Amino acid sequence: MSQGSHSTLHQELRVAALSGFMPILVKTIVELKKVAPNIQTSIIEMASQDVVNEIQNDRLDIGLIVYSGRVMNAAKGLEPMLPGEFVLVTGRTSPLASLRSIKPDVLLQHPMVLYHDNYLLQFKDRLMAEYGRINLLFVSNNLDALDQAMIEEHAFAIGLDFSLGQDPLG
Repeated sequence: MSQGSHSTLHQELRVAALSGFMPILVKTIVELKKVAPNIQTSIIEMASQDVVNEIQNDRLDIGLIVYSGRVMNAAKGLEPMLPGEFVLVTGRTSPLASLRSIKPDVLLQHPMVLYHDNYLLQFKDRLMAEYGRINLLFVSNNLDALDQAMIEEHAFAIGLDFSLGQDPLG
Protein backbone atom coordinates (compact mmCIF):
# COMPACT_ATOMS: atom_id res chain seq x y z
CA MET A 1 0.00 0.00 0.00
CA SER A 2 1.19 3.48 -0.74
CA GLN A 3 2.60 5.46 2.14
CA GLY A 4 1.10 8.66 0.77
CA SER A 5 -2.31 10.19 1.30
CA HIS A 6 -4.10 6.95 0.39
CA SER A 7 -2.88 4.82 3.30
CA THR A 8 -6.34 4.71 4.88
CA LEU A 9 -9.50 3.33 3.33
CA HIS A 10 -11.57 5.98 1.59
CA GLN A 11 -14.44 6.15 -0.87
CA GLU A 12 -12.35 5.07 -3.85
CA LEU A 13 -9.85 2.22 -3.69
CA ARG A 14 -7.51 2.00 -6.68
CA VAL A 15 -5.90 -1.40 -7.21
CA ALA A 16 -3.68 -2.83 -9.96
CA ALA A 17 -2.09 -6.21 -10.55
CA LEU A 18 -0.78 -8.68 -13.07
CA SER A 19 -3.33 -11.09 -14.56
CA GLY A 20 -2.17 -13.98 -12.38
CA PHE A 21 -3.18 -12.06 -9.28
CA MET A 22 -6.72 -11.26 -10.43
CA PRO A 23 -8.50 -14.25 -8.83
CA ILE A 24 -6.86 -13.47 -5.47
CA LEU A 25 -7.62 -9.79 -5.88
CA VAL A 26 -11.29 -10.31 -6.75
CA LYS A 27 -11.80 -12.53 -3.68
CA THR A 28 -10.13 -9.90 -1.50
CA ILE A 29 -12.30 -7.08 -2.88
CA VAL A 30 -15.47 -9.15 -2.35
CA GLU A 31 -14.52 -9.66 1.31
CA LEU A 32 -13.59 -5.99 1.73
CA LYS A 33 -16.96 -4.86 0.35
CA LYS A 34 -18.67 -6.94 3.04
CA VAL A 35 -17.09 -4.81 5.78
CA ALA A 36 -16.90 -1.53 3.85
CA PRO A 37 -19.81 -1.57 1.36
CA ASN A 38 -19.51 2.12 0.40
CA ILE A 39 -16.01 1.80 -1.03
CA GLN A 40 -15.89 2.09 -4.82
CA THR A 41 -13.10 -0.05 -6.23
CA SER A 42 -11.25 0.10 -9.53
CA ILE A 43 -9.16 -2.92 -10.56
CA ILE A 44 -6.70 -2.47 -13.40
CA GLU A 45 -4.38 -5.00 -14.99
CA MET A 46 -0.88 -3.67 -15.57
CA ALA A 47 2.74 -4.77 -15.69
CA SER A 48 4.80 -4.93 -12.51
CA GLN A 49 7.00 -1.91 -13.22
CA ASP A 50 3.93 0.19 -14.07
CA VAL A 51 2.33 -0.84 -10.76
CA VAL A 52 5.46 0.21 -8.86
CA ASN A 53 5.51 3.56 -10.67
CA GLU A 54 1.82 4.20 -9.98
CA ILE A 55 2.19 3.33 -6.28
CA GLN A 56 5.22 5.56 -5.91
CA ASN A 57 3.39 8.42 -7.65
CA ASP A 58 0.40 7.94 -5.32
CA ARG A 59 -2.01 7.01 -8.13
CA LEU A 60 -2.73 3.53 -6.75
CA ASP A 61 -3.62 2.34 -3.26
CA ILE A 62 -2.68 -1.32 -3.67
CA GLY A 63 -0.55 -3.10 -6.24
CA LEU A 64 0.23 -6.78 -6.62
CA ILE A 65 3.36 -7.57 -8.63
CA VAL A 66 6.03 -10.14 -9.26
CA TYR A 67 9.18 -8.88 -7.60
CA SER A 68 12.77 -9.74 -6.90
CA GLY A 69 15.13 -8.49 -4.22
CA ARG A 70 16.47 -5.84 -6.61
CA VAL A 71 12.98 -4.48 -7.21
CA MET A 72 12.19 -4.28 -3.51
CA ASN A 73 15.47 -2.49 -2.80
CA ALA A 74 14.65 0.11 -5.46
CA ALA A 75 10.96 0.42 -4.56
CA LYS A 76 10.87 2.47 -1.39
CA GLY A 77 7.75 2.10 0.72
CA LEU A 78 6.68 -1.27 -0.72
CA GLU A 79 6.46 -4.47 1.26
CA PRO A 80 6.35 -8.10 0.06
CA MET A 81 3.13 -9.89 0.97
CA LEU A 82 3.20 -13.35 -0.57
CA PRO A 83 6.26 -15.44 -1.41
CA GLY A 84 6.11 -17.48 -4.57
CA GLU A 85 8.20 -19.46 -6.98
CA PHE A 86 8.29 -19.74 -10.73
CA VAL A 87 6.90 -23.04 -11.98
CA LEU A 88 6.47 -24.69 -15.37
CA VAL A 89 2.91 -24.71 -16.74
CA THR A 90 1.85 -26.93 -19.64
CA GLY A 91 -1.04 -28.94 -21.04
CA ARG A 92 -2.05 -32.09 -19.12
CA THR A 93 -0.94 -34.52 -21.80
CA SER A 94 2.29 -32.73 -22.71
CA PRO A 95 5.43 -34.88 -22.28
CA LEU A 96 6.60 -32.24 -19.78
CA ALA A 97 3.51 -32.66 -17.58
CA SER A 98 4.57 -36.06 -16.26
CA LEU A 99 8.00 -34.88 -15.12
CA ARG A 100 8.54 -34.02 -11.43
CA SER A 101 11.63 -32.00 -12.30
CA ILE A 102 13.21 -31.02 -15.56
CA LYS A 103 16.73 -30.14 -16.56
CA PRO A 104 17.27 -26.90 -18.48
CA ASP A 105 18.71 -28.67 -21.55
CA VAL A 106 15.48 -30.71 -21.88
CA LEU A 107 13.33 -27.62 -21.30
CA LEU A 108 15.14 -25.67 -24.02
CA GLN A 109 14.02 -28.27 -26.59
CA HIS A 110 10.35 -27.26 -26.13
CA PRO A 111 8.58 -24.07 -27.26
CA MET A 112 7.76 -21.54 -24.55
CA VAL A 113 5.15 -18.79 -24.24
CA LEU A 114 5.54 -16.02 -21.72
CA TYR A 115 3.32 -13.38 -20.15
CA HIS A 116 4.55 -9.91 -21.13
CA ASP A 117 5.89 -8.45 -17.90
CA ASN A 118 9.31 -6.88 -17.39
CA TYR A 119 10.18 -9.10 -14.44
CA LEU A 120 9.16 -12.29 -16.22
CA LEU A 121 11.12 -11.17 -19.27
CA GLN A 122 14.14 -10.55 -17.03
CA PHE A 123 13.69 -14.06 -15.61
CA LYS A 124 13.72 -15.41 -19.19
CA ASP A 125 16.86 -13.39 -19.94
CA ARG A 126 18.63 -14.79 -16.86
CA LEU A 127 17.60 -18.30 -17.89
CA MET A 128 18.99 -17.72 -21.39
CA ALA A 129 22.22 -16.22 -20.07
CA GLU A 130 22.80 -19.27 -17.91
CA TYR A 131 21.54 -22.10 -20.16
CA GLY A 132 21.38 -20.84 -23.74
CA ARG A 133 18.77 -19.94 -26.31
CA ILE A 134 15.09 -20.49 -25.44
CA ASN A 135 12.64 -21.66 -28.08
CA LEU A 136 10.25 -18.72 -27.49
CA LEU A 137 7.00 -19.16 -29.43
CA PHE A 138 5.61 -15.76 -28.37
CA VAL A 139 5.24 -13.22 -25.57
CA SER A 140 1.76 -11.83 -24.85
CA ASN A 141 -0.26 -10.01 -22.22
CA ASN A 142 -3.34 -11.95 -23.37
CA LEU A 143 -4.01 -14.89 -21.05
CA ASP A 144 -6.36 -16.54 -23.54
CA ALA A 145 -3.57 -16.70 -26.13
CA LEU A 146 -1.14 -18.14 -23.57
CA ASP A 147 -3.72 -20.66 -22.33
CA GLN A 148 -4.54 -21.76 -25.87
CA ALA A 149 -0.88 -22.39 -26.67
CA MET A 150 -0.51 -24.53 -23.54
CA ILE A 151 -3.84 -26.37 -23.76
CA GLU A 152 -3.21 -27.25 -27.39
CA GLU A 153 0.31 -28.27 -26.33
CA HIS A 154 2.11 -25.90 -28.62
CA ALA A 155 4.19 -24.61 -25.70
CA PHE A 156 4.83 -24.42 -21.97
CA ALA A 157 4.90 -21.28 -19.84
CA ILE A 158 6.56 -20.09 -16.67
CA GLY A 159 4.02 -19.05 -14.05
CA LEU A 160 3.73 -18.31 -10.36
CA ASP A 161 2.93 -21.23 -8.09
CA PHE A 162 0.25 -19.42 -6.07
CA SER A 163 -1.67 -18.27 -9.16
CA LEU A 164 -2.13 -21.78 -10.53
CA GLY A 165 -5.50 -23.36 -10.09
CA GLN A 166 -7.11 -19.96 -9.49
CA ASP A 167 -8.91 -19.71 -12.83
CA PRO A 168 -12.65 -19.96 -12.08
CA LEU A 169 -13.37 -21.02 -15.68
CA GLY A 170 -10.92 -23.88 -15.88
